[in-house]
Amino acid sequence: MTYNFNGKNLRIPDEDINRSMKVLGLSKDEAIQLWLEDEGYLENETVEELTAKAKENKVQKGAKSDKPRKKTVRERKPDLEKEEIVKILAECLKNTAEMTEINIHDIKIVNK
Repeated sequence: MTYNFNGKNLRIPDEDINRSMKVLGLSKDEAIQLWLEDEGYLENETVEELTAKAKENKVQKGAKSDKPRKKTVRERKPDLEKEEIVKILAECLKNTAEMTEINIHDIKIVNK
């Protein structure tokens, strides 16, 4: 759609106008006005007021807190089934080493 705005022809995508009319329930003129405001051709008092208020409160995209995060210590829950499987595997390794005469003296389970 071509729209004459202050003697300047603007190309407004029809899908933008139709989407605004359908989703927001606007008339065609209201959808055009919304598009002009979104693209910066018109100013909306409410938007300007809210933007000024947000800048005043220093609301920023990706804002981070000045407070340090609490470090949490997570206690690992014992997994008895996994511990049993590891013990069985260690025993199998010891038995295999004895049968094949491989020199594995100490098999240690480091991490439960």
